[in-house]
Amino acid sequence: MKSILVSSSLLLLAAGCGRTPPPPQQATPSPPALQEASAPSPTPLPFAQYPVELRSTTPHSQLRYAPSYKLNPGSAGLTAADVPGPDGIVYPDFSRAGLKADAKSGLRTFPVSEFGAAVNDDEDDASAFQQALDAAKTAGGGIVLLEKGVYDLHRPIRITGDHIHLRGPGRDLCTLRFDYKLEREEVRIVSPAPGESISRNDVIEIHSHPRRLEQHILLVNGKEVFRRGADTSGGDRFSLVYPVSALKLSPGPVRIQALVERFDGTRTESSHEVTFVKKPAQPGSLRFSHSVGAIEIFGDHYSTRHNSRPVTLTQPARRGDEHLAVSDSSTFAEGQVILLETKADEAFLQKTASARTDFHPKVMLQVTAVAEGRIQLDRPLRMDFPGSPRVRRIYPVQGGSVSGFSFEQSRKQWINAIQAHTVMNMQFRDLRIAKPGRNPITLGMALHCEIRDSEFGRPWYTGGGGTGYLGFSGTWESLIDNIDATELRHAPVIQAWASGNVFRNSRLVKSDANYHMLWAHENLIEGCDIDAARGSGSYGYAFFAQKPEMDIHGPGGGPRNVIYNNRSRSPGTAVLLGGSNENWIIVHNRFQVEKGPGMRFRRHSFDHIVWNNELQLPAGTAGFVLEDPDCVGIEVVGNRVSGADSLFGGEVPPQIDEQNHLAQATEASPLLFPPSLYEWQQQTLRRSE
Repeated sequence: MKSILVSSSLLLLAAGCGRTPPPPQQATPSPPALQEASAPSPTPLPFAQYPVELRSTTPHSQLRYAPSYKLNPGSAGLTAADVPGPDGIVYPDFSRAGLKADAKSGLRTFPVSEFGAAVNDDEDDASAFQQALDAAKTAGGGIVLLEKGVYDLHRPIRITGDHIHLRGPGRDLCTLRFDYKLEREEVRIVSPAPGESISRNDVIEIHSHPRRLEQHILLVNGKEVFRRGADTSGGDRFSLVYPVSALKLSPGPVRIQALVERFDGTRTESSHEVTFVKKPAQPGSLRFSHSVGAIEIFGDHYSTRHNSRPVTLTQPARRGDEHLAVSDSSTFAEGQVILLETKADEAFLQKTASARTDFHPKVMLQVTAVAEGRIQLDRPLRMDFPGSPRVRRIYPVQGGSVSGFSFEQSRKQWINAIQAHTVMNMQFRDLRIAKPGRNPITLGMALHCEIRDSEFGRPWYTGGGGTGYLGFSGTWESLIDNIDATELRHAPVIQAWASGNVFRNSRLVKSDANYHMLWAHENLIEGCDIDAARGSGSYGYAFFAQKPEMDIHGPGGGPRNVIYNNRSRSPGTAVLLGGSNENWIIVHNRFQVEKGPGMRFRRHSFDHIVWNNELQLPAGTAGFVLEDPDCVGIEVVGNRVSGADSLFGGEVPPQIDEQNHLAQATEASPLLFPPSLYEWQQQTLRRSE
C-alpha cells in the first residue's frame, strides 16, 4: 500500500497527486472538436491528469461476468458513446442532455381570461384553462397566457398537444392554487362522460376519495374486468385507468360501473352508459398515465403496445451501436420517435443479482434515417440489450413548456403537481412548487427535457414510496439545472433505465442523491450542494445506490454513473453503492460525514475510479470500505481524508492505492479541473444538432 500520512500543510499538493501542480488557469480553453462517429483522442490540456494508467483489464475471478466499462483513452473498446475527459479519464458522453431547438415559431397566444378565467375571485378556473389548452392544441400549438394574481383549479388540467406553452408572468407574480374536491365517499368516472361514444382509442379513468380505500373495481356490462388494490408503499392512490383496447366489446351500448371498497366495509359505486363504436385503432390517441397530476402532460406510448406488433431485431443491440437491424423497416420514417425495449433474460438477472425479476430495459430514441432492414439512430446506445429486443413507435408530446408561476396544493392528496409522461423536448422553468401532494414534477418516458431555475418544497407526503422525488425516471438525455429544493426526500432521484441525464448546479436540503431502482446508468451529478439530513425521508447518505436484493427496487445503480465536483454533508456514509455497480467515476468532490466511513462499496461493486476527493470524517472510521471480496478493480488515487483512523477497511484492498493522504484536517485544493464536465463536453464536442 502506498498511502501517506501527511500534515494539512502538504494537502495543496494533493490535487497534483504528489507532484507540484501547475498554476490555476484563469479561463478554460476550448479544445479542438472530437469526431462523434469514432472513438475520440484526448487533447493535452493544462489540467491535472489522472496520475496512473487505468487498469482496463480487471482480475475477474471473483466476478459474475467479465468487466467491460473501464476504458483508457485510445483504447480499442471506446465507442461513439465515450469521451476522454480533461483529466484523462474516459467519461460517458453527456453533451446531448437538455433541449433540442424547438423549430415551431409564430405561435398564437391564448389568454385564459378570454375563456372565462379570472384571478383572485376564488372561483374554479379549471374549465377555462382546459378550453384554452384545447384551443392551442387545435391550432397546432400556442402560448396559453396567465395574468398576475391567483387562479383556482378544482380538478386536473391536461396538455396532449405539441408546442403548447403554459406561461405565467413569473413565479413571484402568479399562483395556481390547486384543490381537487372529491367528496368523502365519492367515486367519479372521469372519462368517458355519460352518453359519449368510445372506441379502442379511448381509456376509462376512475377517481375516488382516498379515505380508507381498499380497492377499485371496474365492471363493464356487469362483468369485472380489473381491480386495483390500495398502494402498499405508504401512499393514498385514488385512481384507476384502463384502456378500452384491452376490452372485447361489440358495437352498441356499454355500461361502465366503478366500485370502491373501503377497509371499514363500506362500498360506493357509480355507473353510466356509453356507446362503443368500432373504429380502426388510431396510433397516438391513448394519452394517459397511471399517476395523477394537477397539470398533466401525456403523450402516447400505449397504442402500439395494444394495437400492433412490435418489430423484432435481427442482430443484437450493443452499447455504442448507432443503428438497429430490424425484421421490417417499412413502418418507420425519419424523425419518428421509437422505444427499444426487451425483457431481461436469466443471464442478465444473474449478472445483476437482482431480486426483482420484472426487468424490462428500454430507451427512447429518434430515427434519423431508414434503409432496408436498418434504422439509423440519433445517438449511440448506452448498454447491451439482453434477451430479444423489440422496437415500436411511440407518440410523445413535443416542444412545449410550463413556466412562470407558483403552485400550491390545498389538501393532502396523492397527486403530483406536474405529471409528464411520454414527452420530448419539454421545458419546465421559473416555477415555485411549495407543497405538492407527492412530487413537484415527475418525468416518465421522457427525452431531451429540462427542469431549471426553480424552487421546490416539502410535499404533503414524505414517508411513502414514490414521494418527494425530483429527477429522472425512465428518462433519457435530459437536464435539471439550478434548483433550490428543501425536504424532497430523494433529489436527485435516478431510476428505471434512466441514462444520459445531467443533474447539476443545485442546492438540495434534507434530500439524498438516490439511484433508486432498475439499473440507472451513465448519468451525471455535478456541481450540487447536498445536505442529506434526515427528517423528510432522506436515507441519510449523500449518494446511495439501492441494493440488488431489494425485491421492490432491484439494483438501483447500473454501470458508469458519474459524481463530479459536488459538496455534501450527511449523517451517514457519503457514498454507499449497494451492489452490482460497475465503473462509477467519483472525482473532484468534497464530502463531510457525521457518522460512518466516507465511501462503502459492497456486493459486486467493482472497477470504480475514485480520485481527487476530500473527505471529512469522524474518528474511528475509514475513508474507503470495500466490504466484499468481489469489490475488485477499484482505483483510489489522490484523495485527502481527515479525521478517520485509517484510509481503508473491509475485505479487500483497492487495486490501485496511489498518493492518498490521511491528515488531521483538509484544506480546499486549487481548481485544477473544469468545474463542469457537462459544459466542458459541450464546448469540446461543439454539437450542431
